[in-house]
Amino acid sequence: MDAIAREICLLARSATLVEALEAQSLLRKVAGIHGADWVAYRWWEYLSVSSSLAYGQDLEVWKQGITDLLDGMGQGAVYVAVTDDEGAPWPVVRIEEPACIVGVLQDMQFFEYFVFSVDCSRIFFDTHHNALVASFR
Repeated sequence: MDAIAREICLLARSATLVEALEAQSLLRKVAGIHGADWVAYRWWEYLSVSSSLAYGQDLEVWKQGITDLLDGMGQGAVYVAVTDDEGAPWPVVRIEEPACIVGVLQDMQFFEYFVFSVDCSRIFFDTHHNALVASFR
């Protein structure tokens, strides 16, 4: 997972790997706000409130879904947690220019991840079920 996080940092504009202790603190905060089970592999299954968009194999639906969810995050930086179907703690990357995320992810081999806002109130997951699952508080 660390290799994936480093690759994101190489491909994304203004991306930096968050220090491990800070990342763990951010992840615990996100879990608390959204009702996720800290020890679960698939947090989206435990969200207290969520919506989803199944995109299947349709790249255009995926791109539009990601773009819409990023727009809902508001202005400024976001975080990307690389989960890749493993348990927490996960590496977290801070991306100052979220508009680049679609292109970065499109250029990489698929992996599981979630994106969350700096204040941790908004989160979305790209799941292995080819669905985007979101929780906005």
